[in-house]
Amino acid sequence: MLHDRLVDLGCGTGVAGAAWALACRHPPPLLGVDRQRWAVQEAEWNWRTLGLTGRTRVADLVATAETLADDHRARRRTGVVLGWSVNELDAGRRQRLFAAVRTLASRQQALLVIEPIARAAAPWWAEWARAVTAAGGRAAEWRFDVALPGSLAALDEAAGFRRDGLAVRTLWVPGEPSLNG
Repeated sequence: MLHDRLVDLGCGTGVAGAAWALACRHPPPLLGVDRQRWAVQEAEWNWRTLGLTGRTRVADLVATAETLADDHRARRRTGVVLGWSVNELDAGRRQRLFAAVRTLASRQQALLVIEPIARAAAPWWAEWARAVTAAGGRAAEWRFDVALPGSLAALDEAAGFRRDGLAVRTLWVPGEPSLNG
């Protein structure tokens, strides 16, 4: 895919944006947005370590998403990723973000939302999935049967999870067809 930039909203340590950028033939620059200064510093370090370029900003992901959605001149070649961040918002802020996500999806702006599979903790997911699929996107659940590394398996068991693999769900809008080359 060709992108002028990737915006990682709620970037944390920058892994979601980095994964998308590394999947591109020519990794675009990243913009990471997070409320935590330590997180954006970690994102910058991770991106440099992976050979990626980008900058970060300590800011609110909801306000940034609203700005992207309101920018009618926004480059369609901007990819937007929300990795493990929507689930952490309160209901009011999540509704504001949902409005911005619907706008981005309706404009066919490349968009990826990644969240854990936790139906009780994320009752909002079905509404978001309907909106994204109605805009031509895709909702999916992914399960990877992999052996967890020893330390992670021990932590997993101590937390009472007892799983043998990993699971995640995604919402994906690929963007304009011409951008998928």
